[in-house]
Amino acid sequence: MIELYREIWRRRELINNMVTGQQQAAVFRSILGGLWYAVMPLAQTGIYYFLVAVVFAAGGAKASLSFLMIMMGILHYALFYHIASFAQPAIHGNASLLLQIKLEPSLLVAAGFVRSVRIWSVGIVIYFIFFFALGGTLGIKALAYPFLLLLLLLLGWVMGLLVSTAAVFVRDIERLLPILLQIVMYASPVIYPLSFYPDRYLQLLLLNPFASIFALFQWSILGAEIDVWFPLYIVVAWILVGFFVAHAFYAWGRPRFTKVI
Repeated sequence: MIELYREIWRRRELINNMVTGQQQAAVFRSILGGLWYAVMPLAQTGIYYFLVAVVFAAGGAKASLSFLMIMMGILHYALFYHIASFAQPAIHGNASLLLQIKLEPSLLVAAGFVRSVRIWSVGIVIYFIFFFALGGTLGIKALAYPFLLLLLLLLGWVMGLLVSTAAVFVRDIERLLPILLQIVMYASPVIYPLSFYPDRYLQLLLLNPFASIFALFQWSILGAEIDVWFPLYIVVAWILVGFFVAHAFYAWGRPRFTKVI
């Protein structure tokens, strides 16, 4: 596992070049160019603002708070979703490359990870612009936000390494992954507050690391009153276990990649 990350660090320039090339290819000959990466989060933000603050409410502070909660969840979920989605085809989708040159497959997973972070970090910046424009204020709890964002990225990396390895052997992962990610979204407080969970099931539901991480986001950014330590322990425990499981699975699959793809 340590050698894998040493290799990623040594080849960081290659990863950066791969990501830059993919981004340039995605907007090749488009009029707006790189601005397209801001269009999707802007469109989502505008649509939800219209629905939440205009259609389903008469405006005011309560509607703005609901909008900020929903968009916080959606844009952070989109970051995780795209990390997993970009990682899933990273290995089997580059079969010809891996068969032609000696390349550590995890570099391709890392490139997908970096690409998704670059794209959807724009959405998070847009969220905070709206947050302050609508009168949102950050308290002392917001100091925990960078750490919570790091935990979300680590969850994304673990998921990305798992699904990219599994997709080499089971191509059904390509169709199964969107379904699983949709279940994750609705089973976690992404578009609703943690208080919607029935009290008698709260501890059980927070065993889901995604429910816990989005509950922590609501606590950090919006000041929701929750017992912060239990969900924090759950997320950290899942990451630690997930790291060893994902790397053990990758180490098992790596010698078999070229035989399968």
